[in-house]
Amino acid sequence: MDKRGHTLLETIIAVSIMTVMIASLYSSVNPAKKLREMYNAQRLMDINTLIGAINGYYQDHNGKHYKTVADTEAGLYYMIGTCSHGGELKCDAYETQPECVDLSGMDRDYLYTVPKDPKDGTNERTGYYLMRWEGDFVTLGVCNSGVAVTK
Repeated sequence: MDKRGHTLLETIIAVSIMTVMIASLYSSVNPAKKLREMYNAQRLMDINTLIGAINGYYQDHNGKHYKTVADTEAGLYYMIGTCSHGGELKCDAYETQPECVDLSGMDRDYLYTVPKDPKDGTNERTGYYLMRWEGDFVTLGVCNSGVAVTK
């Protein structure tokens, strides 16, 4: 008997096996999920850098915040960045004020460069927010993610 190819059933079985293998490989690798995890890890490091700089300045200056942090109204949210009037500052986490909190002039002993959101942050609008509480506690967070830290 001369067999010149595969039967339809053999082809269907081979394609089914390859589909299952590809689906399991993709679900274990999932590049979009890995990218989100990488962005969130960077965001958490950035927030910790910012909170360390703000707290370091506060402690070294006898309980006084850096000028632009001290100038914020307690209980309101501000985007961190160099913008003077933000206009439409998009922050999914909270509605932010039209002015930004500019930390770019802070001494390099505290903050060498102002971190920016790895996905879409700029110097003008970093993608991070700040809120000063009564009693001088500060909350920092990411505008488009669930990452927030209060110190």
